[in-house]
Amino acid sequence: MEIVLSILLLIILLFLIYKNKKNIKPTAQKKYELINSYKKELEDILKNCKEEDRLTLKKQYLQKLNSELSRNIYFDENEAKKIVQDLARL
Repeated sequence: MEIVLSILLLIILLFLIYKNKKNIKPTAQKKYELINSYKKELEDILKNCKEEDRLTLKKQYLQKLNSELSRNIYFDENEAKKIVQDLARL
């Protein structure tokens, strides 16, 4: 009986470990996904606005993005500046 219980506990433990590892993404992948989502969001904003409003909307979005990146644990200050600069060129 103890053997069956031990095997059952081992199976449950292995299942829980496998389940937790499956959802973890590497930091580089998370950064890449975040940068792409910011780029896509800016492109959508610029695509759906009037020409005279582009500069104002872009400036507002970049200010919001800069604030978000300053609080994001994945990006340091230099990376955040580079991302904002790259998006400002769009």
